[in-house]
Amino acid sequence: MAVGLDYAVLPVPNRADWIAVVPSFGIQCGSDAIALFYRRQGAHWREAMVRRSAPYKEVNGGWENLHIDAPRAGPDGRWYVALTHGTPWCTSIWSGYHVELVRPTADPLRPDIFLRRHLGYNRGFDTMVTAAPRWFEVRLVDFSHDDNIWVRTSVQRWAIEGDHTRRIPPVALNAQDFVDEWIMTPWREASAWSAPGLAAWHRKLGFADADKTEIDTWFDQIRACPGNRTEVALGSEDGQEYYLMVRRRGLAFRLLGLSRRHDLRCAGPNLKHDKPLLRGL
Repeated sequence: MAVGLDYAVLPVPNRADWIAVVPSFGIQCGSDAIALFYRRQGAHWREAMVRRSAPYKEVNGGWENLHIDAPRAGPDGRWYVALTHGTPWCTSIWSGYHVELVRPTADPLRPDIFLRRHLGYNRGFDTMVTAAPRWFEVRLVDFSHDDNIWVRTSVQRWAIEGDHTRRIPPVALNAQDFVDEWIMTPWREASAWSAPGLAAWHRKLGFADADKTEIDTWFDQIRACPGNRTEVALGSEDGQEYYLMVRRRGLAFRLLGLSRRHDLRCAGPNLKHDKPLLRGL
């Protein structure tokens, strides 16, 4: 049952001739919202774009904590609106987080949605959103594949290239979170961060592909190695140890190899952490 109705009138960043009117209303265990965009034409405001949730039967279809951003136009003169929001849920602090990058068209009800992503997130932590002309980024706290750690920082950054997007670095803040992201990401995307020959290992250890072999792993030790490399050791339910060699260059991480044996050159302090690190690169 809906509880109350509020309205917010917001300026659209970097668009002096646009405003957003956001009605929001209570639903069970949370709220929903609608984004109504208007553009000034002479002395009048005209409806320019409408975004709202699709019809839903469960509360996690609602748009909760809707955030609107718009960077200045890029070198090609084009610009976009970023819509991000969480979703309500009644029984858990875990829920879904949705991203839409859209451009207006001649039809307010049919905007050009050129990126749509559904992410997992923990509502107990802050989420950081950055919209730039050539890229867009969300940082949030998501599941770790390691049940003993429970949470990790996920960095999702996309390059904006006309009507297309492409995920780019950073995908993590450190080697541990990079391995978590590698394990939790489908191979079609994680392959871009991997040396050749690692697809079979991803099928064995990964969680995102339907054909994976079921095996649970956890972080054991994480040691610095020469040459900006880090060895991430995973313990597993099959009694094996897996050693993943990660290289960092600038913002980018790459999985160079995977072995069953520890590299003796990796003798630095244990860098394993148990809490998400939202700030700092």
